[in-house]
Amino acid sequence: MIDLKKKIHLFLISDLEEKLMQLSSAIETSMQARDNETKSSMGDKYETGREMAQSEIDKLANNKISTKNLLNELKNLNPDNKNSIITTGSLVETNHETFYFSIAYGKLQIEGKEVYVISPYSPIGMVFKSKKVGDTINFKGKTYTITGVS
Repeated sequence: MIDLKKKIHLFLISDLEEKLMQLSSAIETSMQARDNETKSSMGDKYETGREMAQSEIDKLANNKISTKNLLNELKNLNPDNKNSIITTGSLVETNHETFYFSIAYGKLQIEGKEVYVISPYSPIGMVFKSKKVGDTINFKGKTYTITGVS
């Protein structure tokens, strides 16, 4: 299970780094579009176009900050750490799903296995916190039995 945990961790770092590059490129493109907006005889149209471009730049910049924060959270985790109880950085196998408690990311497919990458501060993350192999958790009408923790 440790190898899978490390592969998930490295995939997430790579994916977030790629997203940061895409966001940087999109910001640059949007800035160029904003700066190239030429003023026509219809001043309001010019201002509206620039404001829309600036709004897009602001949205992309906020997304970039959020992505950087997620990446920093991941980089602060050591996927080689072994845990017997569930904590931040744990890979948890249950009778239903596999969870990686690290960042709010969502579902991914790795080595033919579905893994839910979720924040340990999410509602389900809080329920699983400090549990161990053999414990049973009820969440939203579903019973999970923990079969592995690393």
